[in-house]
Order: sequence, then C-alpha cells, then structure tokens
Amino acid sequence: MASTGTVTEQTTIPSWGGRYEIIGLLGRGGTAEVFEATDRLLGRRIAVKVLREGTTPDPQAVAQFRREARAAASLNHPKIVTVHDVGMDGERPFIVMELVHGEPLSELLDREVRLTFGRAAAIAQAIAEGLACAHQAGIVHRDLKPKNVMLTANGLVKVLDFGIAQALDRTPVDEPLGTAEYLSPEQATGLPLDGRSDVYSLGVVLYEMLAGRPPFTGERALAVMHQHVYDDPPPLAEFRPDVPAPLRSIVDRCLRKQPGARFRDARALALELRRFQSVGPEATDPLPPTRVTDSLEADRPEDPRGTDHSPRARMIGAWAVAGLALVMAGAGLLIPLMTRHPPVAQARPEILRPAMALQVRGACGGFFKARASLAWRASTSRIADGYLVYRSRTPNGPYQTIGIVPGRAAIRYVDERLDVNATYYYRVRATSGSRLSAFSGPARAETPFFCL
Repeated sequence: MASTGTVTEQTTIPSWGGRYEIIGLLGRGGTAEVFEATDRLLGRRIAVKVLREGTTPDPQAVAQFRREARAAASLNHPKIVTVHDVGMDGERPFIVMELVHGEPLSELLDREVRLTFGRAAAIAQAIAEGLACAHQAGIVHRDLKPKNVMLTANGLVKVLDFGIAQALDRTPVDEPLGTAEYLSPEQATGLPLDGRSDVYSLGVVLYEMLAGRPPFTGERALAVMHQHVYDDPPPLAEFRPDVPAPLRSIVDRCLRKQPGARFRDARALALELRRFQSVGPEATDPLPPTRVTDSLEADRPEDPRGTDHSPRARMIGAWAVAGLALVMAGAGLLIPLMTRHPPVAQARPEILRPAMALQVRGACGGFFKARASLAWRASTSRIADGYLVYRSRTPNGPYQTIGIVPGRAAIRYVDERLDVNATYYYRVRATSGSRLSAFSGPARAETPFFCL
C-alpha cells in the first residue's frame, strides 16, 4: 500500500512504502514541481516531477500522460533523460527520472544571449538525434523549448519530458506564459501532429540560439500563435547578419509553415547539421547538394534483342538524326505562323470583405476585473475562414492582436480580465488563409468604475 510523505508545507509526493527519500526541491513551474530524491531500492539519485497540490489535469490529459509516459520510459538514448518510473498520487500524475546535473539551455541563453555558430549547431544536432529516437518510437515531444533541454557539466545535451510535458504543464491559450513561442503552426491550430512539428520547434530553438530571441513574440499567447500560422519569421540577418548561409538555410527550412516543406524527419535534420559542422561552422557558401552515388544507367535494363554497332548502322543513324533535325527546324518556323494564341485572362482573386457593424460593450468580469463583449456582422465573402481581434488603449493605436476566431459565421468574442474604469478600442479583420481584409471599427468599450 502506498504511503505519502510530506515534502513541504504545500506539496506531498508518493513514497511507495519509503522507496523514495526526498532530498530537496530542484525547481517549480506553474503547475509542477521537481524534487531530487534517492531511490532506496536501487541506491541511486533520481528526480521526481509531480503536479503541485490543488492542480488537477482533466481526465483526458491524465490518460494521455499514462500512455505517453510509459512509452517515454521505454526510450534509451544518450540525448534523452531516462524515465525510470511513472505513477499516480491520487489524481496527480508523477514521473521518476534520471537526475541530470547541469543547467537548462534557457539559463545559458539568459546569460550569453547568443551562441557561436558551431555551438548552436552542435546543440541542435544533439537535440535532433534525441528527437529522432523518440519519433521512431512514435512519440512526439510537443513542448520542445530551451527550458526542456539540459546541458550537463561534461558537455552532454539531454532532452527532458518526452511525451509528458503537455500532460504535466498545461497552459491556457489565453495566458501570456507557457510555450506559445515554440509551437508549430499545426499545433497552434489544433491539427494532428507528427515528428515534423518537433522539427519546427527545434528550428525555433536554433533561431533563438543564433538571434538571441525567438522569431515570434508577444504579450498574449494567441497573438504569438497567429504569427506562427500566418506570418513569416523575421530574417535572421536582421538580428545577426553574419550567420552563415548554410545555417540560415537549415533554420529557414525548419520554419516552413507546411510540414511537408520541412526536413522529412529529425534524423534528416541531424544529418544536415552534422554536414554543416563538417565543412566548418564559419562556412559562408551554401552546402553542396547531397551526391547520388548510384548510377542511373546501371538500373536501366538491357535490350534483350541486342544493339547493332556496325559502321553501316552508325551511318544510317547519323543521316536519320540529321533529317529529323531539319524537319523539326522547319516545323519550328511554321508553327508560330499557323498558331495564334489568344491572350490568357488573369483570374482576379475574390475580394475579402471585412466584418461590419462592430459593437463592443464593457461589463464586470470578476473581482476588480472587467470584460468587453464584441459582436459584428459576418463577412459576406465566401472565402473568409475566421477573424482576428485587435485591441488598443487609444483610437489610433498601436493595435495588438489578442484573439483568433475561427469560422466565417463566428460573430462574437469576449476579452477577459480587463482593468476597471478603463477605455479600450477594438478592431476586427476577416481572414482567408494568409490574406487579411481591411479593418472594421474602431469600436470603443468603457469598463465599469467598480466590479465585485
């Protein structure tokens, strides 16, 4: 029977009959804590990650945690932190994993801001090798970021939380915290994921190691998610002009919007990063294309009837080629005189019309908090697929994207957790893929003077 030992005043984790002896707290996130502990049965130091008390994930997340954490426990790769055990403490999932002494990549970037080309490529290659192992086992990380990459004291790179980060550290999409800066476009829009989603996230991490910042940032997660889906990342040259062309090309390919345009898997990315380092991290010329070593001619079957190579056959063949060339030349002169191609009419794209009649009303939204309810008339364009909502404190801006509303028929949005006794201005744009309509509005909302 499992017993529970108190670790702090706020947190308890299972001790399983005294098997795990807690030594101290290693770190604390928004919903989870990590402790250093001793496995008395095996006599080794381990790390235990557990949800903080009072934080309970939904049943679907718990079921996903159980499936994927057990799969992650089967992974065995030097670039992946080993998961030793998984379990539940009541309703709270926890994991027991390898204890790694070092620092997260996020702390290194906080200290050094930007890394050398060779070091950034080497770290990215190590991460890609770990991802390749996980992808081969059918596990997608889904939360790859500098905080989940450990750099050990002896120079090794270890990736944390394969397949379990999402279950343990779930962040609401309307919060400024979380990992929106590293989401792939398909993850931001709720589409099915495969390993190429992690390739995109690794491209964001590599971009940050080189530029000193992620490609997309913002105060709200939804605004950052919209950038991942619709906007092109700022060129690396804007932040670091001397990045070698081969390394820029690798980053650009990782950050393609369509998964099929990226590296086909993490292994292919790791090989390309290794190739870049082999020609020298300071190389400026593009990498040569991969050579094809197998001859195409070798795969061509021989004519079972044989081939006549006699002088007479060669002479006949030469005259035949010359005659054919004359015929083709004559035809080339006649065809333009005989054929009149009518001009091709260029199809005009359908106009993307904006939403109309934008109205906003301020109301109380909680204790000393307000909200604004927006309503508009839907775009009349059939190609419209949703709306972007913008907000500003002044009528002339600047306006910041605060929400994505999918569906042409959607006509409402609620902006929560606003200040009381304040004035806000809103505008709306219809979307169609990467196209944006003209603005609707602005419309003004006055929040109540006092809310309880």
